[in-house]
Amino acid sequence: MTKVKGVDVFAKVKAKIDAMVGALRQESKDEIKDRDMCIAQLNENEKLTAEKTDTRNDLTAKVSDLETQIATLTEEIATAKKEITDTQVQMAKATEARKAENAEFAVVAQDQQATRAILEKAVERLGKFYRKQQMTGTVKSMMQTDSDDAQAQPAGFGSMEKNAGGGGALKMIEDIIAESQKVEDEARACEQDSQAAYEGFIKDANKSISANTKAIADKSEMKAAAELDLSDSDESLKATVQELLGLAEIAQTIHNNCDFLLKNFEERQSKRSEEIDALNQAKAIFSGAGR
Repeated sequence: MTKVKGVDVFAKVKAKIDAMVGALRQESKDEIKDRDMCIAQLNENEKLTAEKTDTRNDLTAKVSDLETQIATLTEEIATAKKEITDTQVQMAKATEARKAENAEFAVVAQDQQATRAILEKAVERLGKFYRKQQMTGTVKSMMQTDSDDAQAQPAGFGSMEKNAGGGGALKMIEDIIAESQKVEDEARACEQDSQAAYEGFIKDANKSISANTKAIADKSEMKAAAELDLSDSDESLKATVQELLGLAEIAQTIHNNCDFLLKNFEERQSKRSEEIDALNQAKAIFSGAGR
C-alpha cells in the first residue's frame, strides 16, 4: 500500500515536470517567434526608412533646383521686360530726333529752293536786260557810216563791254544757284542716309522687342510649370518628412518592445534549455526511484 502511494506521488511529480518542460519549450518557441517578428519588423522599418530617406533627399534636391530655376527665370523675365522698355524709349527718342532732322532738312531745302527761285528770277531779268542792251548796240553800229579814217572799234564792241560786265554778274549768280543746289542735294543725301539708318534701327528694335516678348512668354510658361512642380514637390517633401517621423516612432516602439528580447535572447534560450535539461534529469531520478 505504501509502495503504491509512493508510485503515485512520483507519477504526479513527473507529470508536473513534463508540464513544466512543455511550458518551457513552448516559451522557447514563442520567444523564437517573437524574435523573428521583431527582426522582420525592424528590417521592414529600416527598408522603408531608407527608401523614404532617399525620396526626401531627391525631393530636397529637386525643390532646391526648382527654386533656383524659378529665381533665374524671374530675373531673366525682368531683364527682358527692361530691355523692351529701354528699346521703346530709344525708339521714341530716335523718332523725335528723326522728326527734328527731317524738319531741319525741310527748312534747308525750302530756304535753298526759295533762294534759287529769287536768283533765277534775277538771272532772267538780267538776261533780258543785257539782251536788250546788246540788240540796241547792234542797231546803233549798223547805222554808223563806214569811214576810211575811222579808227572806231568794230560794230557792237561797246555793247560787248557792257555785256562782259553783265556776263560776270550772271556768272556769279549762276554759281550761287549751283552752290545752293549742291547744298540742297547734300542735305537731301544726308536726309536719305539718316532716314535709312532710322528705318534700320526701328527694324532691329522691333525684332529685339519681338524676340524679348517671345522670350518672356516662353519663360513665363516655364516659370508657371516650375512653380506648379515646386508646389507639388514641396507637398511631397512635407509628406515624406512626416512619413519618416512616423517610421521613427514605429522604430522606437519596436525597439521598446524588442530590444530586451533581442539583447537577451541567446542567454534566455540557453538558460531555458539548461532548465529543461535539469527537469529531465530530475524526472529521470524520480523515474528510477519509482521502480
